[in-house]
Amino acid sequence: MRISFLLILISLFGCKPSGAYMQSTPSTLEPSSNLVENENPSMPQASVEDFQNTLEELDLSQTLSPSATQQIMIEPMETPPPGSYILYVRSNVEIPDIYSIRAISTETRDFWTLHESTNYEVFMSELSSDDYKIAFLDIQRRNLQILDLFSNTFEVIQLPYLTVGFSWTPDGNGLIVETMSQIALFDPWTGDWTTVYFKNPEFSCANFKWSPDERWIAFICARESSGPHDPRDGVYVMQATCLQEEIECELDLDTQLPETAAYAWSPDGKMLALCSLEDGLELKLFIYSPDTESLTSDQKCGSIEKIAWSRDGGKIAGSVGSDIDVYDLSAGNLRSVLRDENMVRLISWIEFPLEYPDDD
Repeated sequence: MRISFLLILISLFGCKPSGAYMQSTPSTLEPSSNLVENENPSMPQASVEDFQNTLEELDLSQTLSPSATQQIMIEPMETPPPGSYILYVRSNVEIPDIYSIRAISTETRDFWTLHESTNYEVFMSELSSDDYKIAFLDIQRRNLQILDLFSNTFEVIQLPYLTVGFSWTPDGNGLIVETMSQIALFDPWTGDWTTVYFKNPEFSCANFKWSPDERWIAFICARESSGPHDPRDGVYVMQATCLQEEIECELDLDTQLPETAAYAWSPDGKMLALCSLEDGLELKLFIYSPDTESLTSDQKCGSIEKIAWSRDGGKIAGSVGSDIDVYDLSAGNLRSVLRDENMVRLISWIEFPLEYPDDD
């Protein structure tokens, strides 16, 4: 199964990736509301030949004004009783502009609608590690929308560049964002932007996921142009020193795992779950431990777009299309939780009641 996240985006939007850039001496860069695919309007889009002949420069660390923000108050709808739930977003086939955020019990299959809104277009969404902020990426409007489950507010943050992916940092206070040419640490409230990786137009890495214990990074690398399968394609794991120190990452491609778009860290950061083909024949749920460098595949899995671990680390939820299934790691079985006529997108597991984190 050969997955290339950037190629998927190119097919969706009919655009070509912008060029890769190298680090220069930091200076002040004023954000522009006119920025679209090319992150600097004065730079032409770079071909592979351009990249080989010339290296354009872009500042590694900048502060971008977060002034283009809007806060929207919303009314809470339902609160589930205490327990563990799967959090997901549901579109509405009858009313296409309506999206619902729901929590479903894996035991009873009862669900509660937490919020319903037209404020966000769900390209991707993710729950922060502190369990009370959900971020939504709207590629078409080029903004990030953060729902605070405690204050019941949507904060709409205009992004400085066309952003095609993101994940939360382990502390839940920042994001790892991905543009067409770079990956950066971004604080949506202060505007601090630190580039940690510049993409290569021929063989690029993407979808950085920082482990909850802050020790590891998982990412996927794939050939970005048409042609035969590249043996380097796959998911990789390396130490997260560059993210901890907020410096440019030199990617370590020594630890190669099966290629897949669906992978996630366990709550303690000690294991990485992947759903991928085993020997090119059967989809299996792989569990990788970076400490012991062991990779096991004891259980079958279906075609999965996103996976998420339960808070106790004993179960893994997987979603594709309108279905959500749960894999019980100790029992070794698969259980259907949701079959819906509408498109659903898995976000995460969540525990109720919510606990607001201490200020310190």
